[in-house]
Amino acid sequence: MIQAMNIHGEIVQAQFANKSERYFCPVCQQQVMLKSGNVKVPHFAHIKSKDCFAHIYRKETAAHIEGKYKLYALFGSKYASMEYYLSEIEQIPDVYLHEGIALELQLSTIPAHLIENRTRGYQTMSINVCWIADYNSLNLNGNILTLNYFQQSLIHYPTRTLFTLNITTGDVYALRIIQVTGPNQYVVTQLKIDSKDAFLNTLNVPCHIGKDYVLNQHEVMQYIRNCKRKRSVLEPTLSALYQLRIHHNDIPLQFRIVMMEQLYLYTHPMLWQLELERMVQTESFTLQKFLEIINIHPVARCYIHDLAFCNHILEKYYRITKQIRAKSIEK
Repeated sequence: MIQAMNIHGEIVQAQFANKSERYFCPVCQQQVMLKSGNVKVPHFAHIKSKDCFAHIYRKETAAHIEGKYKLYALFGSKYASMEYYLSEIEQIPDVYLHEGIALELQLSTIPAHLIENRTRGYQTMSINVCWIADYNSLNLNGNILTLNYFQQSLIHYPTRTLFTLNITTGDVYALRIIQVTGPNQYVVTQLKIDSKDAFLNTLNVPCHIGKDYVLNQHEVMQYIRNCKRKRSVLEPTLSALYQLRIHHNDIPLQFRIVMMEQLYLYTHPMLWQLELERMVQTESFTLQKFLEIINIHPVARCYIHDLAFCNHILEKYYRITKQIRAKSIEK
């Protein structure tokens, strides 16, 4: 906890607090203690965690506390508040911008459904939430970004951007996704955010740049090898290839398409495209079955309508496959 109330009811930041004075939690009104020193980042802590109802204030690492200070410093007290308690949803964003934007610095790994629930909570109050990842923990090689499932939860899907903070330097970066090259791999552009205006411009302007991708033979074979390592006759991709009588060395281009919309999906593009073809051939297709197959990321679902998104994917996919077939005939 970075700030608390003094005996006069005034909010005081830990870095300006005096150990000789008494301070209280702004949520539960219980007394808290000031922790500071040559090593510790100044912060307040409950004397007993149960003092705060629903354990709203979680235990924070020194890195998280330091990160909140650095985010707050980027905007300043004129435009932002730290640990602003939203009683309607019992949530406390790390930094709250007065434009109605919540900044949540998420350094530790938590389940995606918790991020989804908190995102939906903010949405009930028409608050735009921006999750911020640990820049130093990312697998970023040049302009190629590879994310795990948890890190995908932190993407700001409306702008296809992952906002990050370098705890060491205090620098904030926006990694804008301009191409999806696999189920968890992306081509990005990196922008340093050095002002409030730069942040708002990035957050509020949708990204219209982006192009689709077709997996090359090496990428296809690598995926097939990964499927074979599971050593199961029930492996879905191998099973679909068998049922469609497609040899893994000769998979047509229409089953290798990686659309920008793959950003929202957890299922590998080859698998859902093969399963779609299998359902069409067996006349078993339904929109609900397709929705289950593509497996939309839970946080991404906060920003889309499932069935409308399915229709959009189908229309775009068949438009691309039609173009592929036309080019093949021309050759």
